[in-house]
Amino acid sequence: MIESGEIYKLIVENVNNLVAVINQDIVFEYMNENVHEKLTGYSNEDLLGKEVLKFIHLEDHKKILHEFENSFETGMHFTELRFKHKEGHFIWIETNGKQFVDKDGKTKVLTISRNITERKLAEEKLRDSEEKYRIISETAYDLIIVLNQKFKYEYINENAFQQILGYSKEDLLGKSALLFAHPDDVSNTTKILVDGFKLGKGEAEFRLKHKDGHWLWLEGKGKIFSDNDGELKAIIISRDITERKLAEEKLRKSEEKYRDLYEEAPNAYFSIGNDQNIIKSNKAAGKLLGYTKEEFSKMRVLELYADKENGLKKAQDVFKRYLQGESIQDEELQIKKKNGQSIWVSLTVKPIFDQEGNIIESRSMVLDINERKLAQEELENSYKKLREMEYIINNSPSIIFLWQNSEGWPVEFVSKNVIQFGYTPEDFYSGKVIYADIIHPDDITRVAEEVSNYGNEDTTEFVQEYRIKTKSGQFKWIDDRTWIRRDSEGNITHYQGIVLDITDHKTADEALKLSEKKYRRAYNRANFYKDIFGHDINNILHIINSSAEIISYHLGGSEKSKVIEDISNIIKRQVERGAKLVSNVNTLSQLEEESIHTKPTEICKLMQNSIDFLSKTYDDKKIIVNDVCEEDHLIANANDLLQDVFDNILINSIKYNENPTIEIVIKVSKTLVDGKKFIKMEFSDNGIGVPDDRKEIIFKRGNRELKGSKGMGIGLSLVKKIMKGYDGKIWVEDKVKGDYSQGSNFILLIPEFD
Repeated sequence: MIESGEIYKLIVENVNNLVAVINQDIVFEYMNENVHEKLTGYSNEDLLGKEVLKFIHLEDHKKILHEFENSFETGMHFTELRFKHKEGHFIWIETNGKQFVDKDGKTKVLTISRNITERKLAEEKLRDSEEKYRIISETAYDLIIVLNQKFKYEYINENAFQQILGYSKEDLLGKSALLFAHPDDVSNTTKILVDGFKLGKGEAEFRLKHKDGHWLWLEGKGKIFSDNDGELKAIIISRDITERKLAEEKLRKSEEKYRDLYEEAPNAYFSIGNDQNIIKSNKAAGKLLGYTKEEFSKMRVLELYADKENGLKKAQDVFKRYLQGESIQDEELQIKKKNGQSIWVSLTVKPIFDQEGNIIESRSMVLDINERKLAQEELENSYKKLREMEYIINNSPSIIFLWQNSEGWPVEFVSKNVIQFGYTPEDFYSGKVIYADIIHPDDITRVAEEVSNYGNEDTTEFVQEYRIKTKSGQFKWIDDRTWIRRDSEGNITHYQGIVLDITDHKTADEALKLSEKKYRRAYNRANFYKDIFGHDINNILHIINSSAEIISYHLGGSEKSKVIEDISNIIKRQVERGAKLVSNVNTLSQLEEESIHTKPTEICKLMQNSIDFLSKTYDDKKIIVNDVCEEDHLIANANDLLQDVFDNILINSIKYNENPTIEIVIKVSKTLVDGKKFIKMEFSDNGIGVPDDRKEIIFKRGNRELKGSKGMGIGLSLVKKIMKGYDGKIWVEDKVKGDYSQGSNFILLIPEFD
């Protein structure tokens, strides 16, 4: 059997609490080492024989000494203190002590302690939280109260109560809330509080008496909770709705007073149910939207709104807000009339509540603001256009002036871009600059007389040109287009003008007039010489050609007839070349004088004409020309000058070719360039070719087509000019890329006729 002393020792050594024996000197005499090491880190050697106070937080010394004194007097003590852990931090312990006398007759204290650090930290957190919410409660504008199940005040946020109801804590705590309720509300308030404690929450509108005797309407929401003792309490948060209730009461009385006027009211009124059904409407509503009362009664209110952003979508949002008890004031929406027309209206919605505070319907007023909105939009557009106009004016060369009809024409308004003359608007507004003073002395008399004459005539506008002086002292020519403003009696009050600097134009005009005189004299002389040249050269060529034919005729049977025939052919070819030169000169002259007029032109027909001309002119040469047109119908946007283009290119292929057999390959195709349709023509030959440094210069006037060439020719410059007039292109490439000596490839791009 284990003796009872050993049993107690086993219990002490294995409990989870700290057990210690402390003598009258407050020194440790015993401790259950296992538990102490586990909770405080100390062994017997660390504590036995040591003063207890060395391990107690300094702030707890006074309390401990007092408790020990009491324990030796009363026989027991209880306290909470902070005990230093061996690692240096403090833990909270809860200590129970009981006095006893040992076998030697000495009085000692047996203490049993447990670690309550976690509880103390939680309590500290709770205190911080409670303090935070206490501060929120004390500074809130709403009334916050705690009621017990007897409906007595246990807490109020005093500041709010004093501001709203005039009461302090002393006035309310411990008293029944029903004592301060309006007599008419006591029964309903009691029911709501009873139901609230059962259901766990509740809300109501009620009246409470102000300390000075008048009544305030409050809206309260409450929630039930259990306190530390497990008792149910109600926390209720209320706000002052007196103004709203007074307004509602005023509206109710007004409705009672003016119920008969509802139907005849000039504004449209509706009563709408929570299901969106139109319950009631007045005459003005029908007049505004075109429906009858019966038609309204079968409709839902959202059917009235236009399917627009400020119509149906916005109306749906307004209806949601109404269902939440919100009053809507002057909301602007687009509503739809029976005929489909959308108009702007201003909507005011007031929720109507029953005695239990439930929304039962709305009172809606609809005002027609369509004209105002349209006028507002027009005004906004006008402002926008005005700002745009101001920007355009201030960034344009034209300056706007508004002159008063008085001596010197004082400026009442001028646009900011007057700075182009060195002046600012303020220079004119301040009177530092008088408009008449900046007009050129040689022009002022004429300008004044013209203004006076126009004013005496039945006219509204006139134009003048004169010079004004800039701020830097220079004179500028201006074009002044002025409108006359008159009052209701026909008297001139203002002149409004647009002033434009035309100095460069005037200078250029003078130079142009001088240039035109010189050009006209030169042009007349050139035409005269051209006509003489063309007439005389054609006469000469005609005589030469006739002479060649006579010679050929008279020597037709002689031995030298073959030689003469060859010479005659040469003369004929040269005559034809000379005639072609004269034709080219005339064509170039026409192109210089006027633009080229185009028409639908069949390419293949003109090309065949050029080939026939080539065969007759150079019948002594062996010339091979391939099939020209694979397509039967190729129409270009050109004219008959295209014949000259083909003639010149083919003649060049023969003129600059030293081979016994002249080969000319013509390719025709269609192509797109920058989205525009073109007919592409390529003329490849086996001639002497064009070096790279000559590929551009051969198309310029005053340059022979090929270096070292002989004879008459302005052909390629003529071709270039014609092609440019067609909005076409011409250029030359090597027939064999990189080797110009193998022949040339002249390429034309001619616009296709659509």
